[in-house]
Amino acid sequence: MIAGVIGEGTCLEAAESLAKDLGLPLLKATQEPCLVLRLTEEHLELIQTGPKAPGPVIVDFTGGRVGHRFHFGGGRGQLIARAVGVKKDFIPTVIDATAGLGRDAFVLASLGCSVRMIERSPIVAALLEDGMQRAQADPEIAEIVSKRMSLEVGNAVEILSAISEAERP
Repeated sequence: MIAGVIGEGTCLEAAESLAKDLGLPLLKATQEPCLVLRLTEEHLELIQTGPKAPGPVIVDFTGGRVGHRFHFGGGRGQLIARAVGVKKDFIPTVIDATAGLGRDAFVLASLGCSVRMIERSPIVAALLEDGMQRAQADPEIAEIVSKRMSLEVGNAVEILSAISEAERP
């Protein structure tokens, strides 16, 4: 369970807005909850506080594992690409009904697929939205994210039930 949102420096006003949108309290940096969303000038991150806490969770389409996978991941030979049937002459439209941190969706989008992400957790969706927004600053990644990836927040079963026949991938 997320305990609240912490805003740092010039991000305090944006953190207040995010806390309100997500129905979470705005916390002071000195409080010690278990999990918090922290909005910094660089990104939104989910952090666990306390001793031996792991590093922050962020969505980053330009660096880290996702960036490495984009540059050196094996293209259409990747398991996720084979699983959805990506081929030289077939680039499917994909619904990622459990978007998570968007890693698979980004790989598919980078291979040309149009990917509609659905994420039920508003917290994870906020991390995804932040990562997608920051990706706009990278010319190599911006077009992939803006033209081939979309995000919806909600229950995938309900969202998929409402899709018209024409919209189905």
